[in-house]
Amino acid sequence: MNSPERCSAISSNMGYEAMSRDEELILAARRGSHAAFAELQRTHSHRVYQRILSITRNREDAEDALQDTFLKAYLALPSFEGRSKLSSWLTRIGINTALMILRRRHCRPEMSFEQQQDFEGACAHLEIPDGAPNPEQLYDQQQRCHAIRRALQRLDPKSRAVMDIRLSEEHSTKEIAQDLGVSVASVKSRLHRARKRLLQSPALGTGGPVNSTRKTEQ
Repeated sequence: MNSPERCSAISSNMGYEAMSRDEELILAARRGSHAAFAELQRTHSHRVYQRILSITRNREDAEDALQDTFLKAYLALPSFEGRSKLSSWLTRIGINTALMILRRRHCRPEMSFEQQQDFEGACAHLEIPDGAPNPEQLYDQQQRCHAIRRALQRLDPKSRAVMDIRLSEEHSTKEIAQDLGVSVASVKSRLHRARKRLLQSPALGTGGPVNSTRKTEQ
């Protein structure tokens, strides 16, 4: 869905010289370059982490939130059009993720996705639009939700179990460890491995593999 017109719109919106490198990396990442997204993550992770830490005031929660933030950002990248700076967009995702952790820790509010058997609720948390989504963006998001399910099924059973609980129930690492009867360190290792594999999955590339499902799944 990365049409020349859409790429041109991103370029015109990201007109600041300081954003030129980000612009190149975003377009490359949206075409499926994992290396480009990794560079974006290295560039912006410190600033996002500091903002998250100022909210959670807990390094463990902040590290979890940072990992979730960049996974969400990667999956939501098709909706980014450059109307705001990339750093602001990433920080907004990070703040929302950190606040979600605080609500879970202090209030444990009921959320609609916790009552669902599927991953629809998890997908809702991955949809971070840079403005009101148009039909094309909504279609992209829907296809990426399907791709998430397919990518999860390709994980090894242990990694899939922890990511399943993390996405569908929003449990903390400690809660997942209790659920599975394993150590917190083991859960962290499995989550890290699962996130890494999801980000490297061809099914979640920001280019053709996801969008090509239009002919076969529609």
